Amino acid sequence: MPDTKKRDMLKALGERTVFPKARTAGVMLHKQILPKMQLRGRMGPQVGPGYSWVGAEGETAAHETYLLRDEFDTAITAGSVNGSSATPGPGARAVTDTNSKISIAGGNLVVASASTANTDRVNWPIQTRAAGRMLLVNINTITTSGGRWGWDADTATQPTSGLVFWTAGVIYTQQANQVIGAWSAATNYWICSILRAAGSMELIKGGAFTNWTLLYLDAATSGNMYPTYSVATSGDVIAVPCVRVPSSLWLPVPLASDGFATAFGTTDGAGHAETSGVGAGGSGLTWTQDLGVWGISGAKANCGTLDGGESIGVATVPCGTTNVVARVEVTRAAGAAGMVLRYTDADNFLYAYHDGTNAALIEVVAGTPANVVAPAAKAYSAGKPLVVVLDGTSGTLYYNSAKVGATGTTAITTGNAHGLWSNNTGPTLDNFVVYARGTGGEYGTGVLDRFIA
Repeated sequence: MPDTKKRDMLKALGERTVFPKARTAGVMLHKQILPKMQLRGRMGPQVGPGYSWVGAEGETAAHETYLLRDEFDTAITAGSVNGSSATPGPGARAVTDTNSKISIAGGNLVVASASTANTDRVNWPIQTRAAGRMLLVNINTITTSGGRWGWDADTATQPTSGLVFWTAGVIYTQQANQVIGAWSAATNYWICSILRAAGSMELIKGGAFTNWTLLYLDAATSGNMYPTYSVATSGDVIAVPCVRVPSSLWLPVPLASDGFATAFGTTDGAGHAETSGVGAGGSGLTWTQDLGVWGISGAKANCGTLDGGESIGVATVPCGTTNVVARVEVTRAAGAAGMVLRYTDADNFLYAYHDGTNAALIEVVAGTPANVVAPAAKAYSAGKPLVVVLDGTSGTLYYNSAKVGATGTTAITTGNAHGLWSNNTGPTLDNFVVYARGTGGEYGTGVLDRFIA
């Protein structure tokens, strides 16, 4: 093609196209459109509203579009932010600011102390729910408290799902008000709240969370949602460089997933909501019946024969990592049932259970059991989920979305096999799923990091 035709094509395409040909200053730019680009330190080349090219030298560039992108470029005084446009866009801000404490300055959304808790807020335009719809927020300064960030069904209440940066360095889930982590002052954080067909997933990066880390699975919300910041306490003091909702859809893919619809033996990928499309996976793994004999009863897993020596049943699948978020639904008639985790052999493993009265997380080290999370009363309801989060030496247990006791410490730090546990032939287990916690970088390079470079 003659050079003149190439130039005409490039002019017609303008700022909305990137041609990864020439490289300069650590990013790849086409020399013909370089004059039209506005370089932005936080995102690399800016190539028109909603577009970015993310990547380091030598990486494949990502030509991304955004449904919402607010980099807070234009300064606006406190009390005047309501109704302003997101910059560079698309999007707009709807703000309730009772005491004029919300402003835009220095490329940040700034919230000063003495704002009104649970009333003052910023909403961005409603987003159509789709499995994998992501809300990414960068918070680079927190003092006292850092607000409630997530998705809201309306523009008048606290977010319906997401994360709360509460006082004393505590991170809560918005939906179930459960402690799931800790934050540090003057530390840069990224959070990612991802909608599912129902519910959401919450991830974080920054501070003690070196890699993108899966914090919580929430299945309680539905419908279209507004990206939302809501003041948590009158002590909220934060600086937020950006809020983004990419057009791209993404969800963590499970390491193992089984809905037990057919014969026991191979995972079917149907133990979680995303059985096809974004987030689908976890099928094709072979179950090992480590102890007892397992089968299917009423489209659920059941240990019909316990091990004669151990008087328990254990079945596992290889998941490739020790640090996981694992979930199973428990229905019992007698005894106790739940999950086995980090299984090495009959003398070394963790197990979580509900026995009809109490839920607990127990370690077995060299054949000797000990509490990680001591048995605690949690009202039993058939088919409700038991969730375990393992991260290094820490173990956290939830039942029916409520945390059981306090996070405990375990000596079982090896073992990549996770699965099912029962001490009775009566209980059934359904919708087993295991996700990587993220400590091994599973959700970073080439995945979420491409939206925050």
